[in-house]
Amino acid sequence: MINRPFKNVGEAGKTRQKQPRKRSLGVLNEHDSLRFALRAALKRVSRKRLAEAVFNDVLPTQVVLKRPVKGFPLAAFTLALVGLQHAHAMDVTLGVGQSSESEMVYRLGLQWDFQRSWWETSTGRLTGYWDTAYSYWQGDQTSSNHSLSLSPVFVYEFAGERFRPYIEAGIGVAAFADTEIEDRDLGSSFQFEDRLGLGVRFGADQDLGLRVIHYSNAGLKNPNDGVEVYSLYYRMGF
Repeated sequence: MINRPFKNVGEAGKTRQKQPRKRSLGVLNEHDSLRFALRAALKRVSRKRLAEAVFNDVLPTQVVLKRPVKGFPLAAFTLALVGLQHAHAMDVTLGVGQSSESEMVYRLGLQWDFQRSWWETSTGRLTGYWDTAYSYWQGDQTSSNHSLSLSPVFVYEFAGERFRPYIEAGIGVAAFADTEIEDRDLGSSFQFEDRLGLGVRFGADQDLGLRVIHYSNAGLKNPNDGVEVYSLYYRMGF
């Protein structure tokens, strides 16, 4: 018979505490799988909420996105344009003026409001619109010219009940059919369109104002004579 030394209770407890707990590989794999699945689900939810927030902020109409959209950036851009055309009221502007070369200029434009405003106070607010237009330049010494333009325009509108005066400014782009306007050589068909204007709003959707527009290619190509137009315009909504 072999005599073995007995350990006291304290030593036996310490021995048990030092023994590491062993977990089966199956339990570990199951725990990791649940953790990874939970992370993936949280990421999908976060992306969906972010997409919904951006989509509903960009889209002019109050459409709420309920399901993720494949190809989201393209879909958001396309639907934003559709909403701009169908949800926002379109305005029409008729303008007549004279250029710095003393030729008559007739302008037909379409406008869509930003449907946003900033810095609203009892004095007024800042808002704006997109403006696209066709202009006919009636030639005198040279043949007539034509131009197309697109510009974002910012408007500060003063508060009022029946009449609301405002000032506006914008920088856009334009394309001319010919680079010559009387004795001015624009240098290129592409031009920048800078404008300053003032007017008054009255009635439901009517504006009457004065505007000066400057065209130049900003020195991208020589010569760069540039030209200005001083015009009176009337705007009405539909």
